[in-house]
Amino acid sequence: MTGPSPEPQQLPAQKISASVPVPTLDQFLGFVKTQNLARQERFFAQFYNIGLGGRDLALLCNQASLPGKNIGTRQLRINGLSRTFAQTADYMGDSITLEFLIDTDFTPRIIMEQWMESCVSNFESGNEVGFYENYVRDISLHALAPAGIPGEALFNWSPTQADLSNNETGTLRNRLKSSNGGLNTAIDNVFRRSKRLADNTFNKVKSQAFGVVRGIAAPLLDLATDSEQVVYTITLKEAWPRSINVMPLGYDAVGVHKMSVTFAYYYWESTVNNPKLSGQDMADKATKAVTDKLKPFADKIPVTDINKLGSDLKDKVKSTGTRLFGRG
Repeated sequence: MTGPSPEPQQLPAQKISASVPVPTLDQFLGFVKTQNLARQERFFAQFYNIGLGGRDLALLCNQASLPGKNIGTRQLRINGLSRTFAQTADYMGDSITLEFLIDTDFTPRIIMEQWMESCVSNFESGNEVGFYENYVRDISLHALAPAGIPGEALFNWSPTQADLSNNETGTLRNRLKSSNGGLNTAIDNVFRRSKRLADNTFNKVKSQAFGVVRGIAAPLLDLATDSEQVVYTITLKEAWPRSINVMPLGYDAVGVHKMSVTFAYYYWESTVNNPKLSGQDMADKATKAVTDKLKPFADKIPVTDINKLGSDLKDKVKSTGTRLFGRG
């Protein structure tokens, strides 16, 4: 049986990903210096419509947790593939636990007992269930960050924060790399070493300048270090205490009484306060100023000069390899 031979099947072309800049350690250190990292121990809880006891609860709440959120899904099969869609939102409102230190008046314990009795009355009152609107309250969990001082972020800013791989400040670097093929790694090393040298020089000048004002501004700096501001808040809507844990007693026990309370709530809302300080704004403006100064110089370099520089570099590498290894 003869006939036309089948055409060979062509394999689908592979997609080649574009080159993406790889984050560096210097960028991470620069970010941490200016932005800082959130601390678990910097928080406080706020209780609404509790009266003066709400202030005591805020002072004595020593452990909490930010609630989670889960999206329920459903699947739909299209052309043999399953696609997942969002369907419901679950705010995990059946349990969140706060822990309180207990003072000698047992203030948190008494407040929680009275709150729970507004949900369901005590045995002598017949265990009657209260109206939902009468026993639910809002609870806010505030995350804190050091307030800092104006200009503090500028002292922590360094040239390595200027990302030389982006479209603005990386114009020269990208144009060099596009014209020199296999020398891309060497070009990256040159720019990395240049950034490190600039960073070291800047840090020396910065240390000298800061050393001059440190003695004068020391009291202000110490005061600012202890001050904090609210940067993130989660408010539990329509919360109420569901259970109080057992509080053990014992002659051989040593330590402070602590009480864990599990709350139920309807849902939660988050609020983000602007964490940017005047000092950080100054650092951002300084970074933008450096970027604006670099861009015109990089754009004005003729492409012919860059190609000539790349050709000279290639010849230099080739001659060095011949001298060291005896081959081109």
